[in-house]
Amino acid sequence: MKLVAREGGRDIPLRDGLVLGRAEDCGAVLADESVSRHHARVERRSQDWWVVDLSSSNGTRVNGQRVTEFRLRPGDLVTVGSVAFDVVAPAAPVTAAKHAAPAAQVAAAGAEAAGPSAQAGRADSAASAERARLRAEARQVQRARGLGDLGQQPLRVRAFAFLLALLVLAGIFLGVRWLGHALAGP
Repeated sequence: MKLVAREGGRDIPLRDGLVLGRAEDCGAVLADESVSRHHARVERRSQDWWVVDLSSSNGTRVNGQRVTEFRLRPGDLVTVGSVAFDVVAPAAPVTAAKHAAPAAQVAAAGAEAAGPSAQAGRADSAASAERARLRAEARQVQRARGLGDLGQQPLRVRAFAFLLALLVLAGIFLGVRWLGHALAGP
């Protein structure tokens, strides 16, 4: 299975432990401001592929639903920040035995499948419309500004941001207090 980017068509083959993000040490680097430095990780669980969000600021979505982890299925629309991917399964090999069916069996199978194929066509068009809606929604995701996701910053940066916030609040408090005394006069 692999992820295929909606814009640019970039293929990302899945492997256990693959990290998607903006940082250079990620297995799949996504150069988009809406993507956190370490946004999501791909995991192999039994026979299934799972995607786990790594506390990203703009989240990870599957088929429009923001989730913390989910199992990948062929045909899913996965959005990392505002970067959209289609989940694609590898093509099944075609064998000669599959093509050796007699013409009568093929005709009978075609007659039986006419009804369900029309239903499948309607389901495909509904799925396409839903995907178009999700693509438009994904483009409107707000991008992280400044420090981005503070939870993904190193501890010293978070501590500095906390102390800076305390100093700003103390400055505001002292400034208002001084202004009150200055306006009250002697």
